Amino acid sequence: MPAQGHAIGRLYALISAMEGFGSMLAAPGMAVAFRLGMSLGDKWMGLPFGFAAVLFAGVAGVVWTLKVDP
Repeated sequence: MPAQGHAIGRLYALISAMEGFGSMLAAPGMAVAFRLGMSLGDKWMGLPFGFAAVLFAGVAGVVWTLKVDP
């Protein structure tokens, strides 16, 4: 069964909203993680990468738990 036009529009709107929400969360979070990593010393300079990994893992968990009807 082909996808309906209104469903595709809703999907694109949802993707756009999630991108905006992700940018609002990730940008300040990365700045805080970078500042914290610099204050903790050389061994913690990779803290922003750890923060990004946690965010990606959270998004992957949400994506894998969603159920889509065929």
